[in-house]
Amino acid sequence: LKAMTPFERKVVHDAVAAAGLRSESEGEEPQRCVVVLPV
Repeated sequence: LKAMTPFERKVVHDAVAAAGLRSESEGEEPQRCVVVLPV
């Protein structure tokens, strides 16, 4: 996904986990983004 603030990434990680999937953050601030991974 596109680069996000730490708060936005937390919201996305929580939503991904609630859907039963995995996610990780990658990159360096301010271009840190969320990657959704297969289970």
